[in-house]
Amino acid sequence: MKYTIRIMLLWCCIASAAYTNMLEINVDGKHIHVPCWFSQKKQLGAVLLVAGGSDVRSSTVLDDLVHRLAENGWMVTLLQDDKNNAIPWIKQLPSAIVTLRQKKFMKIVVLHYGDQLQQTLDYFGKPQVPKIEGLILLSAYHTQLTINKKPEINVPIFDIIGQFDHGLVKQELAIRQKMFGNNKKKYLAIEIPEIEPDYKYTRQLLFTFINGWMMKLPEFQEASPNFMYTYQYFQPRDEHVLRS
Repeated sequence: MKYTIRIMLLWCCIASAAYTNMLEINVDGKHIHVPCWFSQKKQLGAVLLVAGGSDVRSSTVLDDLVHRLAENGWMVTLLQDDKNNAIPWIKQLPSAIVTLRQKKFMKIVVLHYGDQLQQTLDYFGKPQVPKIEGLILLSAYHTQLTINKKPEINVPIFDIIGQFDHGLVKQELAIRQKMFGNNKKKYLAIEIPEIEPDYKYTRQLLFTFINGWMMKLPEFQEASPNFMYTYQYFQPRDEHVLRS
């Protein structure tokens, strides 16, 4: 019951941020729809927002972030576990990346918020997964962290925590700094000086950091020298559903 209430609160709060559209993806032959928010300016890229775990502490920071990203040129798609959908977010992730790439998004960033971080690290540590341009970890952690070796992640990582975050979040950040910190070109970690939960008074600063970092990421380049995607501005369909 508590799980259902948390999911409903997260959905209702984020859905109020803007008019919610749906992105259609195909997972193991099943067509499912995940919520997305179209950019309100010239398209800069796409953000896949992963709300990890059933115990999302608060949706207010995600609500605000969805607003700001959509208002500044980023399409945002939400992935989360939902009892109304038997397919977990980690299985939705590859299809969502492929679908967005097929729609000619030249810059795709995954933003992981909250729990279940190890699933994300394990996934992007595998060979031959769909390419993304960047990975953002926001107050990210895993309640049962079992990292036995350094994940081989070949994508830029922006690791963000708040001063208010509890000890587990900070401990795991310290572990990641030891694993990735030697590569200054691909790993950046910061702690935002905020004592109130959910970045209450520093959300503009949080967005500025995230937006600025994503803007500097290089766009997708097709491996074949004979073919390259061409950047196109994406125009939403009238029915508000993006089909794969």
